[in-house]
Amino acid sequence: MTKQAASRLADQLVALGYCDRERSETNRRHVLLSATAERHGAAMVLLAAIQKMDASMLSSLDSGQREVFHQYLAQMLG
Repeated sequence: MTKQAASRLADQLVALGYCDRERSETNRRHVLLSATAERHGAAMVLLAAIQKMDASMLSSLDSGQREVFHQYLAQMLG
């Protein structure tokens, strides 16, 4: 990803309220993005729901099979 594309993505995330942007006090070229409290809470609720669904859907697989599934899924999602 280019610096310009990363900057545009950060602009969009800030505009949508997903994160806050802070400049480094020592180096103005460094930018810190942090999730807003509201979006962080929503992400945690979503993560819990995904984990519950994952456990239910994959309960018939042993741990090795689940690991292989997760590896394939990660490859497909990039």
